[in-house]
Amino acid sequence: MAGLVLWGIGYAIQDTLFKALVASMLAGGRRNLSFGLFYTGYGTGWLIGSIVVGILYRHSVAGVTAFSVGAQLASIPVFILADRARV
Repeated sequence: MAGLVLWGIGYAIQDTLFKALVASMLAGGRRNLSFGLFYTGYGTGWLIGSIVVGILYRHSVAGVTAFSVGAQLASIPVFILADRARV
């Protein structure tokens, strides 16, 4: 139960920060399209990740851990490139 509460708090904070970040980077007329594209990619990534984790979980918990760590490490260059493009 505590894990669910913490997950809900984390998701609420993350969702709010994503919306604020996207809104601050774009002009008012482009926000609707940008939010749509952002959440389409976000939802697609969440779906694919959940499917992969579910399949891996059947075979190996270590595989789930490796996939999760690998996905997090693979995101680092994306954040670096996004930060450079912003400046």
